[in-house]
Amino acid sequence: MSGRVYWSIAASSSVVRQVRRCLRKRVCHVARGTGRGVAQTGAMTPDPVVLQHAEDALRAQGVRVTKPRREVLALLAAVADLPTADEMLERLDPAAGATRATLYRTLQVGVEVGVVCHVHTGHTPTRYHLSAPDAEEHVHLFCVECQRLVTAPRSLLGGAEEQLGREGFLLDPSHLALSGRCRRCAAGS
Repeated sequence: MSGRVYWSIAASSSVVRQVRRCLRKRVCHVARGTGRGVAQTGAMTPDPVVLQHAEDALRAQGVRVTKPRREVLALLAAVADLPTADEMLERLDPAAGATRATLYRTLQVGVEVGVVCHVHTGHTPTRYHLSAPDAEEHVHLFCVECQRLVTAPRSLLGGAEEQLGREGFLLDPSHLALSGRCRRCAAGS
């Protein structure tokens, strides 16, 4: 996982505590768990290009990039997964002053400006990620069994998208994850 950290609600409390301690230091190495979608090893370092792009885009729209807002953006620029707002709140350093309200306002303005993408995964909380300046168009795939969310090239929809276009329907799959079962879960049944 290219030096990034992620975990899900399935991570044990001891792993979560260890990750929180490490995140405050900005470097973390956590053993991969055996549960569903738990922590991966790696150091948490924000992608400077993606972070700068997000900050510049917000400033261009007249939005102040305060320390708490920057903390939210840095978290999104550093994680490899697509966290929920609650997961982000757990990961944020309380000393930075990022409250729940700041988190939601930052996410909202980020979505409005176009630097934060939100993804709906059925009956689970909305997940978020930063848009990279040179990002390829992609779709999100959600495994209903292991709850894993991954990205895939938008070209994967090629034929279906073309057929819908011939019917006069322009598809915008950017905010909705396609649900199914991943290869690992499908092989296990």
